[in-house]
Amino acid sequence: MKNYFVQSGPLKITIVAESAYDAALEAVRWWDEGLVPTAKGADHRANLDAAIEVRPSRGSRMSRMYPTFSLLARSAGESPAQAWERILRQKSEQLN
Repeated sequence: MKNYFVQSGPLKITIVAESAYDAALEAVRWWDEGLVPTAKGADHRANLDAAIEVRPSRGSRMSRMYPTFSLLARSAGESPAQAWERILRQKSEQLN
């Protein structure tokens, strides 16, 4: 397992994980659980950038970028396509 520095907007954390992707997913899960007590729901997630940047804590390897939306969907047990369908369905129901 390696140490990874994960960053997106105000999220800055070091995570121990098997891969950069696993570190990004764990950071999003941590962030989405609302460990910041003053933030709630979608507003809390909106503080994140469109991409999550992950880089090894040691060495000069380049950072990896992962789409935040896809990671949030995966952390909720959905595929990104399922998450988009759910959001679009909710929005269309609100219009009716």
